[in-house]
Amino acid sequence: MTEKIIEASAESSWFRMALTQGLMTLDTLSEEHFLDLPDERALAVLKRIADLEFFAFIRRTVVLNLYDDPEVHQALGYEGESFSKGGYINRGFNDLAWLPDPRIEESGEPFQDRGPLPYAVRACAPETSNKPVDNVLGDSGILEEGSTR
Repeated sequence: MTEKIIEASAESSWFRMALTQGLMTLDTLSEEHFLDLPDERALAVLKRIADLEFFAFIRRTVVLNLYDDPEVHQALGYEGESFSKGGYINRGFNDLAWLPDPRIEESGEPFQDRGPLPYAVRACAPETSNKPVDNVLGDSGILEEGSTR
């Protein structure tokens, strides 16, 4: 991902500036060098800059490239798009071996029907006496015909 971030920053002077400024900011927010901080203090520093363009640039670049990486697809068991192969129902719908089995427990409480709604529900929109207007602004004097304002 670092190579992708560097490539993306090389394509835009704005991203290059955001990256440089963000990396310099990381070291100014603590007494120690950012890379030497324990995980919990590093996380606290990152939370302080979560709204900066630097953080958004890093997050955007990583997400876009991480989920487009064939090695990540293989690690997660993603076999690619399925539409052209008939969909997921008969191909991969329930074969994610890395997920734990779901815990399914039946509730001992009886289902309580809440009954009808306390107000009437209409099947369609109410009728109005308003008539459709062909040209909303044409007769208002706001715009003259041919005006580009």
